[in-house]
Amino acid sequence: MVAPFVSRVKAHRPRKIRWLRKKNRNSRTKIRRLRIFFRWTIGTMSTGSWAAYTDAHLIKPQPEGTMALWRTRDATYLAIAHEQNWMREYYGVEAGGMLLDESGHQYKLKGLQDYPLGQIFWIEGYSGDCTVTVKVYEPIPLHIESITYIEPDGEPFKAWGANWKGTVKHHLSIEELRANQKLFEYHPRDVVTEDTF
Repeated sequence: MVAPFVSRVKAHRPRKIRWLRKKNRNSRTKIRRLRIFFRWTIGTMSTGSWAAYTDAHLIKPQPEGTMALWRTRDATYLAIAHEQNWMREYYGVEAGGMLLDESGHQYKLKGLQDYPLGQIFWIEGYSGDCTVTVKVYEPIPLHIESITYIEPDGEPFKAWGANWKGTVKHHLSIEELRANQKLFEYHPRDVVTEDTF
């Protein structure tokens, strides 16, 4: 049985290796840069103007979208697993996401742990890494047993492999999500070299 509240969520903190070059870039400029990136610099993998992070929180391989939930007195933390397909991959989490309980009460997204909310950013690693993003929501009362997860659509753009469609997942059991906490323990990358054999 998992305790009803934790004091804090333990997560390996990524290192920021590049700051966003201009703070007030509008979305249209970001999309244009993304198109230019995919058209001209896919070989060099230039980070362009987005913030870039390395040494992300890694876990043992899990199916894409696996979730775990932690409760504190001040917030609800929802961790989501992502498989990294490239050595440098872009991410973005739009503000406006929420959790709904059975009565329809909304618990709004307050932030993204260690990454910027509402901006595109890079995570550097290795293909096959299983990385984690942790979303921070308003606290959910203890009597709530299931939630609906709602992620809004991202701003549309055309790029190979890009999919920023929204997601809705109904009837997620809080007990099952809390039981998944063990799947999200930090698991450092094992690098195999010729000397290892």
